[in-house]
Amino acid sequence: MSTPVNVAELRTYLGTDNSAEDPVLQDMLSRALNALEAMTDRNLYARQEVREFHPEDDVQGPWLLLGDDLAEVVSVTNGDGTAWTQGVQYVTWPSRPPFWKLKAVGGYSWGWSTDPDLDRIQVDGYWGRTRNLEGESREAVIKLAAFLYRQRDNVSDADRPIVTPEGIVLMPARLPPEIQSFVKRRRKRRVMA
Repeated sequence: MSTPVNVAELRTYLGTDNSAEDPVLQDMLSRALNALEAMTDRNLYARQEVREFHPEDDVQGPWLLLGDDLAEVVSVTNGDGTAWTQGVQYVTWPSRPPFWKLKAVGGYSWGWSTDPDLDRIQVDGYWGRTRNLEGESREAVIKLAAFLYRQRDNVSDADRPIVTPEGIVLMPARLPPEIQSFVKRRRKRRVMA
């Protein structure tokens, strides 16, 4: 998996210019990003995909509940097959990304044409917190990748991550404090109905 963080950035952070380790460093960046996304239950940077929503399950009044962070809307197709335009048929909420829901406006409503079990509302967009991994999230990926890289050969030390010959990362009981703090602040909070 490619990551939005350049291997050269990780080399700079580690204080090395040895490009011979680039494949290992790229692997550590991928593992760090995957681990942070799993721990926070969020896409830290957005990937484009089309997601489908059921009008009866995902619509509350004028609101289409997205269930995940949406960094950018590419297109919206209502359940009746009509393409909707932002600002005309719907608006995003909140007004700046990441968006959590879309609101039907201008007298329009979310719906379907004939069969609610077949016709889905489709949202094509960049799903995640942001289109570009920046700031604190970028720094966390680099720091965790460096941590994993530095600890990859410490197989006798059970309080450090271990990367097995098969490429499996066995995490220690405790991550560095700055990573723990990042995960705590960024973890998705779920509200139970």
